Amino acid sequence: MIESASDGALFLSSFPTQYILYSMFMFYSMIA
Repeated sequence: MIESASDGALFLSSFPTQYILYSMFMFYSMIA
């Protein structure tokens, strides 16, 4: 879905803070 880093930033900024925190949590789970 995300084609570039800039599109990814706009994609994340368009969502509320809870979604961003959830994404960070999922990212942490993948690298943990």
